Amino acid sequence: MLIGEATKNGTGIIILGDNFDLKSLHDTLHILAGDEETAVSNCILSFAYEVRKSFEGHRGNKKFVNEAGTNTYFSFKLFWADFIVTLNLLRERIGYFSTTREMQANLYRLEAFAESTIISYAPEISADILKYIFSIRIPYFNYLESLVGYIIQNCLVAPPGKKRFHQLSKELILLNPYSNEHKEFKNILEQEARRLGCDIDKVKYELIIDEKYKW
Repeated sequence: MLIGEATKNGTGIIILGDNFDLKSLHDTLHILAGDEETAVSNCILSFAYEVRKSFEGHRGNKKFVNEAGTNTYFSFKLFWADFIVTLNLLRERIGYFSTTREMQANLYRLEAFAESTIISYAPEISADILKYIFSIRIPYFNYLESLVGYIIQNCLVAPPGKKRFHQLSKELILLNPYSNEHKEFKNILEQEARRLGCDIDKVKYELIIDEKYKW
């Protein structure tokens, strides 16, 4: 079973699962990442990396006590923007692959706890965020990693807690290529690409994370 919990300070989501479910999810992610290195595959592989590190015991864990005894679930954290964008890409991408019921089930599990966790944490803005998982198709930008990093950076400067999560709902407009916010960000990358004499996908937005920020 896979479980999701919002982090205390609205920074991201904690994903928990047992060894078998996490390994199955890891396999699904690697298949959907494909063989070609792209901005999309890099997002999916970054997710897969955290999954692998968790079931290898290099992240966190949580114990659940029930009538049958104690179960230990491995856990890892993702920034909200990373999680939301990757879920959107996975749903779009799975349509181009020959999939098994297990692969489909893994994606449905992710989507199910994403929805319940977001609604539980901030019902007042849940619809504004969930549409970026279920309704709006995110185009395959070759600078997607930089764009997501920029969204995360803007969220981290907001006060921790619900205000940080509310900031996320505003920053996700950057995923719309027709928005002024997106156009401004792309223009910054294009200017830097001209200065460096390279393509825009070679310009990387450096995510600067203050060690003092709290999940």
